[in-house]
Amino acid sequence: MVFRLRSGHQTTECGVDGAKLSKTKETTISKIASEDDVNCFFDAEGVIHREFVPEGQKVNVEFYVGVLDRLLKRIRRVRKAKFQSSESFLLHDNATSHNAVIVKKFLANRKDAVLHHPPYSPDLAPADYFLLPKLKFSLKGRHFQTVEEIQCAVKRELDNIQGAVTWELDNIQCALARELDNIQCAVTRELDNIQCAVTRELDNIQCALARELDNIQCAVTRELDNISKSAFLEGMKKLKERANKCIDQGGMYFDEQN
Repeated sequence: MVFRLRSGHQTTECGVDGAKLSKTKETTISKIASEDDVNCFFDAEGVIHREFVPEGQKVNVEFYVGVLDRLLKRIRRVRKAKFQSSESFLLHDNATSHNAVIVKKFLANRKDAVLHHPPYSPDLAPADYFLLPKLKFSLKGRHFQTVEEIQCAVKRELDNIQGAVTWELDNIQCALARELDNIQCAVTRELDNIQCAVTRELDNIQCALARELDNIQCAVTRELDNISKSAFLEGMKKLKERANKCIDQGGMYFDEQN
């Protein structure tokens, strides 16, 4: 994104470009040309690169290529992971210098993706609906005698915005960490409850099986005790009879009824 502050006794803003339009954290950048411009490139994590156009410098194609070259080097330093994973997009408007063949070749040779910005679509430019309003609110009504004063004021405001973004990200990170701890504690408690419930159920089953086994043993014991001695004597007599019958059959199988 780029916005413009003209030199003079009063600050005015003229244009904005560049933004992040992806759901993931991607580096997004853009530019508008003019004398005494400040070129500011930012993404979801904050400001990546900023520079003021030197006095008397025309923002032509050659100058813009230099800006992009410095920007890419900056991304390599401060967004190393994104630079290596090619998760960055350049968003700039349809200015002549932006659509020049030299610029397109420069970006294509470095395999940098360009997210084209539709004309007359400020609602798609984060600088229009996010960054520039913050600067306007802070600088509105202030008067400056020199361009250097404007540049210093803009730098301070950008640093303040960056600090606020960093603070907000830290708060989000802390909140996420707390929420993760709460989830982990809740999961741990639930697992402990499940484990206790399973343990109780297993104990109940074990006790029930032990009682059933005791009942079976008691029932068997009672039945054995109920068999009289005469019944045991009769059983032994039948054994003698059966043994003799088996001898008579020569060891062959025989039916009890035969």
